Amino acid sequence: MAHKKTIITVAAGILLLVHSPEFKLQISTAQAETIRATQQTRVMSRPGERSRVITRVSSGRKMVVLARRGRWIKVRVNGRTGWVTRTSVVRTRNARTARRRTRRRPFVQGRSKRRGWSGNAPKDRVGADAVDEETLSDDDFDDPPKRRRPKRRARRKKVKVRESRRVARRSFDEEEEALPRDEPKAEKKPVLPSVVVSVEESRLYRKPSSRSRRVLTVEQGDKLSMVKKSRSGRWMLVRDSDGESGWIRSDDVQAATYKYPKTLKRIGASIGYTSWASQFASDGTGEFSNYNISTAAAALNLRAEYLQNYSKDYLLGVEGNYNGLRASPGIRVTNAAGDVADIAFTRHAVNLTAKAGYKLNNKMGAVVFARAGYYYAMTEIHDGENLDVNIARLPSEVLQGITVGASVEAPQFSDKVGVRISIDALYPNGKLEQTSGLEDGAVSKVFAAWATGHVIYQWKPNMTLEGIYRYSYTKAEFEGAAMDSERLSGATQAARKDVGHTIMIGLGKKF
Repeated sequence: MAHKKTIITVAAGILLLVHSPEFKLQISTAQAETIRATQQTRVMSRPGERSRVITRVSSGRKMVVLARRGRWIKVRVNGRTGWVTRTSVVRTRNARTARRRTRRRPFVQGRSKRRGWSGNAPKDRVGADAVDEETLSDDDFDDPPKRRRPKRRARRKKVKVRESRRVARRSFDEEEEALPRDEPKAEKKPVLPSVVVSVEESRLYRKPSSRSRRVLTVEQGDKLSMVKKSRSGRWMLVRDSDGESGWIRSDDVQAATYKYPKTLKRIGASIGYTSWASQFASDGTGEFSNYNISTAAAALNLRAEYLQNYSKDYLLGVEGNYNGLRASPGIRVTNAAGDVADIAFTRHAVNLTAKAGYKLNNKMGAVVFARAGYYYAMTEIHDGENLDVNIARLPSEVLQGITVGASVEAPQFSDKVGVRISIDALYPNGKLEQTSGLEDGAVSKVFAAWATGHVIYQWKPNMTLEGIYRYSYTKAEFEGAAMDSERLSGATQAARKDVGHTIMIGLGKKF
């Protein structure tokens, strides 16, 4: 009877041990698949980038896999259960189950518990296996002696060994890259533009309204990723480095750095007003050997530009400008006889420029450009050969030459305003040609320069309003008397200065 009670007690203890949570946990942990983090990884409360972060693990930390759902893996780590993405972890090699080669007690009292190998084992090692085995590692055992095989089997064994080694040499990385056919490959996440909090303190809301629930409070200088803007543009959906998302007022943030597109095409058209004046002085004699004249003219500017975002720090591009002036009725002059005439003129100027820019990589998107191009300008006096109308004997002209210059551009000087400033010069290769018979001198030297300032307002996503101011300066020096010229009499030295001030407004469009 006592033996029966003992047996029942032992059986009950074994059942309790098997069904205990600790025993089940040890078994499940030993058999569960494990993964390790390849980078600092956030463990989310549920699948999804917007879910709550419950813990973080460092690179190399191992985790136990509980379940899989698409690109998300459920894991247990740090005593918490959560979800991580497939792209942030790799699978670890499961530990080999140790080979059991020991006995709890020897077959014969006083003998060793280590098993022998076939052919060398003592007779007392032969028999049924004992219970209650314990597990040891492979290092606790001696290597088994080599067994001689018949020669006819040696070749077959070598082939099998080579095949097994070939399979063993397959890298784990190659296995990991081969995704299951029923699971799509993870898509690359787009890089979101960054913004910086510009006020002392701001709040993120669940919806684009200050009446909705608050999500997070951010401080000045905090960097956020912009997901999208509201239709009104007054709110912006942002995300912080921990994955928390919410709506913030657009006035409370500003762009961290301005991002240029891969290619940028811009055109613009402007109209305005020009104030033009000319001063001429010479050592000659005659009615118009020295004069000061001025007039007003209508101005037109057409502009086209192409920019290539060449690298992180450099931009390359070309630009074409057309500037036109129309003075009508034109310059009013009076001769010695008291005759009064209005001399009208038209000017067409084209400047083709290649430029290379260095990006300062700041929030304004500031770029410093070096410029080089070619300038051609033609000034035509209306009915200039009719000396009864052109009583001042003003010549038509063509000015051309290579230009060099520089410019600075900040497309996001403020939230919706950009600026552009450029300076170009034509020197010393300028060439000036005048109407035959009305020249100011035999040989001429010309210097010309232009300075232009743009203020650009972002009216619509691809449309801008532009205000332009342009200053132009030309100085021509003449030596020697021109042959058969009706312009001057006896002049050997002469100089002329032309100054123009132009103000224009217009529209621009980006492609």
